[in-house]
Amino acid sequence: MKKIGKVSSLLRYPVKSMQGENLKQTIITEKGLLGDRSYALIDIKSKKIISAKNPRKWPNIFKYSSSFLEEPTLNKIPNIEIKLPDKSVLSSSQNDINEILSKNFNSDIKLSSNVPNDAKLEGLFDDSILDVIMPKGTFFDIGIIHLLTTSTISKLEE
Repeated sequence: MKKIGKVSSLLRYPVKSMQGENLKQTIITEKGLLGDRSYALIDIKSKKIISAKNPRKWPNIFKYSSSFLEEPTLNKIPNIEIKLPDKSVLSSSQNDINEILSKNFNSDIKLSSNVPNDAKLEGLFDDSILDVIMPKGTFFDIGIIHLLTTSTISKLEE
């Protein structure tokens, strides 16, 4: 076998479009890394999944990060914590999490691990807002697993 590279980091994103967590190891399933994008924020008014693909509407989503409180298994997706931009931390088990997130995002939203049957998100493409239909049963929009080389990241940073 010829070595063609090494994994320098492995990242999982418990909440779609939020910053995620570094892993040392994981299980890969037909839906990607175990636990990846198990949760999403849903805009209650539009019923669409909140995504960084619409930075005009959700410009601060990357200022939030999420992590699991315990490691997910094939049979259980555990609670998560969400770190807010002010460094305060919420737990998905809190009764008032949706109210706090709604206030932070200045919009009526809810955290969910249940994927709606007709899950859609708004994406900004070439200065136009388009609806993106998500693969059934997931909070993914384009790819389930992304592999990036360090040379690609360096080029993008230029």
